[in-house]
Amino acid sequence: ALQREVLGENHSSTLTTWQTLANILVPEGKLDEAEAAARTSMQGFEREAGEDHVQTLAAMNSLAYILEERHRVDDAEALYRRIIAIQQRAGSRHPSAFAPRNNLAMLLMDAGRLDAAQREFASLVDDARATVGPDHLMTAIFTSNHGLCLTRMNRLAEARTTLETAHAQLRTLVGDDHARTRAAAERLADVYERLGDRDKARALRPRDAT
Repeated sequence: ALQREVLGENHSSTLTTWQTLANILVPEGKLDEAEAAARTSMQGFEREAGEDHVQTLAAMNSLAYILEERHRVDDAEALYRRIIAIQQRAGSRHPSAFAPRNNLAMLLMDAGRLDAAQREFASLVDDARATVGPDHLMTAIFTSNHGLCLTRMNRLAEARTTLETAHAQLRTLVGDDHARTRAAAERLADVYERLGDRDKARALRPRDAT
């Protein structure tokens, strides 16, 4: 309220605070207020700085996430695709451009649109390998997510190979106790279990989970 009074509705600090407020409201479950705040931020940045400004894109991404939380899959997908299109038109090769692509693929996967999600993940992993390298943390995370998608498609042989690669990379990069590594281990254990290799599945799971 003070920023609106002193700096004005369209000042970058005011718009940034709207976005911060939206991010705070989401875990509190106040999604109506969060969406309104995120839209205010996005529309203000778009008006003042243009749709391809980094703050505009960040606000769009926040709004897309809120729409996803509200189970408005089509609206969230449209906004993620808009972000991706803007970045592609700008020729962005920065690793930050991968985040909305991963978000889109995860959205499609969770919505049960597995073929579309798999195509997005495969393209994302290929581009990450080419841009940041095969041994980068982002590449490993996207590979793990791709493996999960392949598992849900029941393409278990491919999922096994993909998740073995991701798990090995994550162990090297962030260690066995990192949340990303544990997630990849559980995903891989699930595949081993479904393929009938219970010993390998058991070896990947914590003792208190077996």
